[in-house]
Amino acid sequence: MTKAQKSSQAGVLKSETTEPRQGTQSTNAASPSMSVTLASTAPQNQNFPAIPNSVNPLLTQARIIQVFASKLGKAVEWRNITLGDGRKGYALFFDEAKWLIDPMTFELLPLGEL
Repeated sequence: MTKAQKSSQAGVLKSETTEPRQGTQSTNAASPSMSVTLASTAPQNQNFPAIPNSVNPLLTQARIIQVFASKLGKAVEWRNITLGDGRKGYALFFDEAKWLIDPMTFELLPLGEL
C-alpha cells in the first residue's frame, strides 16, 4: 500500500527549483543573441529556364509542361486536335514510332535513341 504525499501550497516553489544548478549556464536577458542567415542560394541550372512563381497555379503547371516538352525535343510534338464531340484543343503527341507503353508497368518508354 502506498502513502499519499502531501502537496505543497499552491504557488509555493520548492527551494531546489529556485536556485541555479551547478555546471549549467543561466540565461541573461542582457546577453546578445546570435542569428545566422546564409546569403548563398542554389546556382541556376542553365538547362532549365526559370519558372517564376505565379498567383495562378494552373499557369505555373502549364509552364512546367512546356519545359518538359522542350526537354523531350523532337521526340514529341504539340498538335491541334478536334475530338469526336467537336471540342478543339492541344495535345502533346508521343508518336508510336518513337514511344511504347510497357504492358507490365504501363510506363511510357522511348524507343532507341531520341
